[in-house]
Amino acid sequence: MEMIERIYQENEGLWYYRTRGNHAVGPFENKTAAEKALKKQIRSWAGRASPKPVWPRTWHPTRLFRRSATRQS
Repeated sequence: MEMIERIYQENEGLWYYRTRGNHAVGPFENKTAAEKALKKQIRSWAGRASPKPVWPRTWHPTRLFRRSATRQS
């Protein structure tokens, strides 16, 4: 589905866009505002596609390489 197909106008001249799952988002005063909001939403979805890796607490590098208080250097 292209972005143009996602944006539509309903009664009273208000604009909306559809997301996956057929959810309507809006209303917007004009088509340009709806397009900007949709582009912003797409960018936020793209940012979540590659999440930051999460270390288990005990494996975190700051814990692994910390000097022990009992160890002599």
